[in-house]
Amino acid sequence: MTREELDRLTLDEMCDRVMNATDISNQEWHDIHRWILDYLKTNPPEKEQRKIYPLGILEVVSMMID
Repeated sequence: MTREELDRLTLDEMCDRVMNATDISNQEWHDIHRWILDYLKTNPPEKEQRKIYPLGILEVVSMMID
């Protein structure tokens, strides 16, 4: 997915992409990481934050880009 396509995803769609996609490129992992960090700057509700961390998609993405 392009960065523009990623920017249009909802949190649930991003979670599905991270947890189920098998075709994510190295660049896309970095773009997803940026998307997550930008999303967290919006101060989402706690219920949404739990989908990201701890043990959420941020941990998966962090392992992939390390």
